[in-house]
Amino acid sequence: MAPCDYHVLMKLTALGTGSAFEGMCHNASHMLNDELLVDAGAPVPYLLRRLPNLEAPKYILITHFHGDHTGNLPVILGHIASTERDGPTKVIGPVGIREFTERLVCTVYGNRFWLRMVDECRLEFLEVDDATTVTFGRWTCRGVALFHSLGPSIGYHLACRHDAVTLGITGDTALCAGLSTLASLSDVLLTECSFLHPPALFGHLSTADVAELVHDNPATRILLAHYGAMPHVKGALTLHDGMTLKLTEQFLSRR
Repeated sequence: MAPCDYHVLMKLTALGTGSAFEGMCHNASHMLNDELLVDAGAPVPYLLRRLPNLEAPKYILITHFHGDHTGNLPVILGHIASTERDGPTKVIGPVGIREFTERLVCTVYGNRFWLRMVDECRLEFLEVDDATTVTFGRWTCRGVALFHSLGPSIGYHLACRHDAVTLGITGDTALCAGLSTLASLSDVLLTECSFLHPPALFGHLSTADVAELVHDNPATRILLAHYGAMPHVKGALTLHDGMTLKLTEQFLSRR
């Protein structure tokens, strides 16, 4: 079979693959199938203009409430409000996602802007906790509790209707039981690698942790982001800003 004949199972565009403070890359944001934004750290409206065929997201999925994963959420909502949209904009995240979003938007732009966003974006919120499953559009999303610093941190097991691949995606996480569960459930796992060398501090992963994850999950294709220096782990693929992957059978077979 020629490479061009492989069926595309899911499209992943990395908008931001950097860690919180190093500035090597934009902060955390990824787009799935051109419609689902995972985390809102990168300057998404600016990046959408630079990358072809990307439009304002229909869905926004937040892993946890730290600023490098949510800091551009008010700007993204303003961008969505300025576009023509048939349906509502759904924001999915840990318990408290609506209250957090309202507090963030009101702090940055004020209450009048928040009320406008609720109306013009037709905002709807879905909370996801450990082992909770929600559906929106073509997506089914199961939450998996992870360990990271303070506050709730949720990884997601994502399946899109008619796609034969499933994707596990984390924000920040330490090596923990939830991460092992998410890896075992997923055909592809996109996770962080904040530290080149152990110990990984503040509930993060090092390259040694990722190597253990690769070893324990030989059937799972592991992708890395959220780094301050480029990690190299045998068996894992490191993403960079602007990179688009088409998750084909051929891609999944290259482990």
